[in-house]
Amino acid sequence: MKPYIVLHTEWQSLEPHFAQWSAWARSQFMSDWMWLRAWWQAYSRNANSYSLRRRLAVATVHDSVGRLLGIGPFYVGQGIANRSLRLLGDGLAASDYVGVVAPAEHVETVARSLAHWVHSGECRERFGAIDLLECEGQLSSAEWLTGFADELSRLGWRSHRLASDAAWRMNLPSDWTTYVRKLSHSHRRKVNKIVKQRNSGATRIEWVADLRSLEQWWPRFIALHQRRRNELGQPGCFSDPRFGDFLGTAVEQAIARGEACLIGATVQNQPIACGVFFQSGDTWSLYQCGMNSRYEQYEPGHLINAVAIETAIARGARVFDFLRGDEPYKRLWRAERQPLWRCRIVSPQWQSRLKHSAWWAARQVKRASQILAAAWQSSGKRSHVSSANPPIAD
Repeated sequence: MKPYIVLHTEWQSLEPHFAQWSAWARSQFMSDWMWLRAWWQAYSRNANSYSLRRRLAVATVHDSVGRLLGIGPFYVGQGIANRSLRLLGDGLAASDYVGVVAPAEHVETVARSLAHWVHSGECRERFGAIDLLECEGQLSSAEWLTGFADELSRLGWRSHRLASDAAWRMNLPSDWTTYVRKLSHSHRRKVNKIVKQRNSGATRIEWVADLRSLEQWWPRFIALHQRRRNELGQPGCFSDPRFGDFLGTAVEQAIARGEACLIGATVQNQPIACGVFFQSGDTWSLYQCGMNSRYEQYEPGHLINAVAIETAIARGARVFDFLRGDEPYKRLWRAERQPLWRCRIVSPQWQSRLKHSAWWAARQVKRASQILAAAWQSSGKRSHVSSANPPIAD
């Protein structure tokens, strides 16, 4: 007998599976139900009439005797132009590695079963015709996506893979001294300077690992993060109140479980930097950081990362993950680039393929305008194109 699917449109019906879900998520904290539910509670509310309308569509896969084999953490998004099946936690939250959660021996079976369900009349009757599936933040080694896309291709769907910002990860040695020796000479000097300043009391580190201290440091973190983004000419994630609701809930719940912390740095009682870190399995991950550039002589960003990496090593972590984003500082810490992909799997319906072709053409036009704007700027000329067409985020 083939595996069967149970569709969950409310979180309450998923509660019996939470423990198993967390166990399968392992070191990928953004695949855990707590992270994804916090995201859903914030983003299932529409910001305005043009926002994507979302319907929860988490699918559990069971064998013939009802045993849970795996979970597909999806939702259905209804936009102006199309209806898509997406992974929970996408968009501004930039959740990396989210996908089907299942034990290794069942991943392919679960992925292919979910593909058949997406193509089925049952799915169409429940949600209407799905135009495409959107999966972002995926490693090329994501086994679930390989099986999922392959099965849909056999059913007539077309898969398109687009490069995105990479994740940056590194394996950690067993001691801090060995790690520092691997750094470049210039960065090693910078780290030694940071350590001396900390040991002399010029900078002070505060650990935020309980809800009481979180209440004090959370507004500081938001202010530091927004300050840095604004300096770079960006609005910052917290300009959207939904993001603050989401991350605040996720961090609070993870700290309560002993799986997250904030690391703050002060100079003469003035906050100069703060980072949000998650600990899951043998992996430490930096999700976000904020700093005050007025204190750049103290290297506030590097200070936070140095403390986090040193502590991760001391506590037995084997991997440190800077997550998505190609910021240059990650290479300084000897992290290695891990390409991430965005996948669009388009339905065999002619209407869906027409919509995808229109989306692709618009995307190419925007990219061409960016190249043109860059060329004008590099030649020292002003162009209206750059202001009319800011960098796109697909």
